[in-house]
Amino acid sequence: MAADAMSDPPSVGVVSERLRGLLQRAREIKSVETIDPPLPVADLAQDVSSIGKDVFASQPDAHKFTVVETAARKIFYETIVRLFALVTLLDPPKLMP
Repeated sequence: MAADAMSDPPSVGVVSERLRGLLQRAREIKSVETIDPPLPVADLAQDVSSIGKDVFASQPDAHKFTVVETAARKIFYETIVRLFALVTLLDPPKLMP
């Protein structure tokens, strides 16, 4: 994972931190883990629109999309790894005798 961070442009790190902040804010707004009631999108609209603010400057849209996608993918993979580790701790695989 450290090698990935070294090869990513700095904008990916900035956007990753902003996405993490946005996810944390969403958890605060909707503290229940059920589908209903839905997360009120209006409460996050301003934060979403400022994810790339002052990061992209005059970059083309394709670059912006790639940075946001890379940041989101990293957060997703980190979450999957943490969940897998938790499941493994709670229910370790049985070794065959």
